Parts: sequence; C-alpha cells; structure tokens
Amino acid sequence: MAVVGHAESAASIYPYEMMAKWVAHLLDGAVRLPGVAVMERSVAEWEQWGRWAKRGSGGFFLKSCIATVPTWYHDQLCRDMGYSPRRKKGGGLLAEWLQPYGPTDYAGIQ
Repeated sequence: MAVVGHAESAASIYPYEMMAKWVAHLLDGAVRLPGVAVMERSVAEWEQWGRWAKRGSGGFFLKSCIATVPTWYHDQLCRDMGYSPRRKKGGGLLAEWLQPYGPTDYAGIQ
C-alpha cells in the first residue's frame, strides 16, 4: 500500500484498484519499466504541461483536467500491463470517444 496510497473516499477506490493491479503486474514481472532517461523525459513533459496549463487556465488549473488525466493515466496503466486501453465493449470508436469509462470497463484486468 505504500506504493499505491490509501483510499481517501469511495470515489478514489477505483483509481487505487487500478494502481494496485499495476503493482501486482509489476511484482509478477509482467510490467517492464522504461529506462531512467525515458522516465526523466516524461517528468519534464509533465512539468512543461503543468506550467502551460496553469498559465492558460488561471484559477481553474486543478479543475480543468478532472476527466482527461485519469482516463489518460488508466490508458497508460493498461498499456504497461499489456492490455488494450480501448476498453469499450461494442459501439466502436464512437463509444470510445463519447461514453465515460468506469470500473466495469476495466473488470477483465486481473
């Protein structure tokens, strides 16, 4: 749990469950971490994005990405674990773009 964190509310249980699945895959040897240089570039990209977003959104910075960042993050966790980040059953591309993701979309990840 030190790696994953703790559940602050019922709303945060689902993201922590995804993180726990990722840690389980990591400990099982199914996730291969990128090299240090790649991780450092990723951190630099996030820092640059954060400066740009804060400058562009002013006082709404923390609220501006409430839906997009968790979806991107879960997509990345799926890729790391070897699963397709496109989790919608049926509906095709339209469903991927317009329907929100929820716990049932990730239920098949063990």
